[in-house]
Amino acid sequence: MLRQAFRVGQAFALALLWSAPARADVPRPVRLDYERHLAACPDAAAIRAGVRSRLGYDPFSNQANDCMRVTIRESGRVLEARIELADAQGKLRALRRLVSRNRDCAELASSVELAMAIAIDPLVSAAAPPEAKPQASSARAEPATSPSSPPLATRVEAGIIGAAGWLPAANLGVRAGVGLQGEVLSLGIEVRADLPATKSLRVGEASAWLLVGSLVPCVHARVVSACALATAGALHVAGKGGLVSPRQATLPYLGFGLRLAGALPITEKLSLALHGDVTAPITETKLTVDDDVVWHSPTVAMTLGLGIAFRFP
Repeated sequence: MLRQAFRVGQAFALALLWSAPARADVPRPVRLDYERHLAACPDAAAIRAGVRSRLGYDPFSNQANDCMRVTIRESGRVLEARIELADAQGKLRALRRLVSRNRDCAELASSVELAMAIAIDPLVSAAAPPEAKPQASSARAEPATSPSSPPLATRVEAGIIGAAGWLPAANLGVRAGVGLQGEVLSLGIEVRADLPATKSLRVGEASAWLLVGSLVPCVHARVVSACALATAGALHVAGKGGLVSPRQATLPYLGFGLRLAGALPITEKLSLALHGDVTAPITETKLTVDDDVVWHSPTVAMTLGLGIAFRFP
């Protein structure tokens, strides 16, 4: 296993095509850009110390032209480490991906340190005594040319909304949804129930409530999402109070819209979800009293929402 781990490091060094063909008197320094998404994983100081221990010198400099970016995060059922090499202009020259299927961050970090050390100075790393090298870990190197996509996660969300333009008066409501989410794209369905909203008339009142479902495809960039909305359901309207011959009816509702959403992490799986919607109804609704229109559905309806989202596994 130890020899196998060393061969993985050698393959990484050859894939990077970065180090000089012969040992230079002054090793080529790099800037380290390290990011961890799990508090249990080693911090940047520990990673630096591990690489220095393997090389016998400090290869890191904040003034170096080349930058080695290292990210450790949770990706579905595994822990993933991405090691990227960029030049002075920020152009990506090489990429390596390591995963730990038993979700051991210490083992994964050890493999990352070994891969970084060999990439920075393969001659020193190859000459290091066996006891200086880490024990073979269960972290496994994935091919740099075709990294596998992370598995889909299930996302469940529930919350409250405030709306204007949907009913005769501004109103509150509740919503709940479930969907499948990948690294960039997701597809969800949600159900929304608006509490009754009442508008006072010269005589009597007009009341309405809404029950709809939506299909919500989204594109994600870190904690921000942009989504499309396709909404269909039923709008119930009724006359109340001193109206002569008050009536009620249940009407179809159909609309399309856009959503901008954000997720603020609370834990690894739990987050605070916020969103704002702009929806254009396709169906037209009018409320009339004695042939006078007392409410007409507007061209655009607005919604603001706040809730809790849970992602698993």
